Amino acid sequence: MPSWITSIGRSSFEKCTSLTEIKLPPSLTNIDHDAFLGCISLNEIEIPSTVDNIGSCAFRNCVSLSSIKIPLTVTQISIGMFRACSNLKQILLPPSLKTIESASFYGCRSLKEIKIPSSVETIGDGVFTKCSFLSELIIPPSVTSIGRFCFNECTSLKYISLPSSIQIIEEGLFSECRSLQQVAIVNPLIS
Repeated sequence: MPSWITSIGRSSFEKCTSLTEIKLPPSLTNIDHDAFLGCISLNEIEIPSTVDNIGSCAFRNCVSLSSIKIPLTVTQISIGMFRACSNLKQILLPPSLKTIESASFYGCRSLKEIKIPSSVETIGDGVFTKCSFLSELIIPPSVTSIGRFCFNECTSLKYISLPSSIQIIEEGLFSECRSLQQVAIVNPLIS
């Protein structure tokens, strides 16, 4: 990709089913909605540190993608960004992250662990739905809101730690979490 490109527009590479990798230029600042949606063979992509916006469903259905690192400049994981990336095993989230929007990791069946940065304040609806290999999760004290059905069908989830900042257990939050054994409510002010 040419070095002067600053933005990848909406659906630019949508359903390019034979695309296996792409080298993004260091001049890039924006990856728009659906940019790589349905690129089922895409298994490697490095997002430059200059990118500060990644649109909703940007990597949805990239079923061959197994790991990705989000740059420090990104403050939100947009709606459905990695939805149905069924081979995604590892994702590194930046400490600058404030929001994880709805269905961001929905159907990421291979995701075993994820570290939520202490900067995150909001986790949307259905974010981890059908992450069937996710076995434990620690939600940092910075989080004040977790959306409906957030952990729905996380069938391997055994342990979760929630901060005392969570005031409401939303509808269907742990629905069909058949392996869930312990939910710890942690108060950071008590040692």
